[in-house]
Amino acid sequence: MPKKSDEKKEKKSEEIPKVESKVTKSFINILAILSILGFVGIVSSTLFNRPIETYIESLWFILMGIGFLFESHPIRLLSTIRIKFKEQNFTALTTLVIGALALIAGILTLPQIAIENPALESIKGVISIIAILFIIVQTWIIKQ
Repeated sequence: MPKKSDEKKEKKSEEIPKVESKVTKSFINILAILSILGFVGIVSSTLFNRPIETYIESLWFILMGIGFLFESHPIRLLSTIRIKFKEQNFTALTTLVIGALALIAGILTLPQIAIENPALESIKGVISIIAILFIIVQTWIIKQ
């Protein structure tokens, strides 16, 4: 005869449905790396009095660009665009363009290059806002 606690555990495990999102594993890894980079920047400036924000900002944009490029699946996108351009291709194409812009912005903000232009600053701001929206949509709204 099964115990009551065993029956309750079985009922609880049956009640909770698993929800999977469409986020790829590489996208989640890059989000984790971005979080770690933010933490490293804070620790470096507060504990060691070594400001590395310029490097961190550059790495953020480079990794964000790489993440968006991975998420857009450029090889598959190219083959599907050749056949027929659909609405799904448009979102992947938009993700590809955002990723390329983020990658370029990251490279141009490296301390060795250090291009400071109001247009580049506005592009970085827009990319950051779009990245936040993409993360919210892909992580919590889109479900299979």
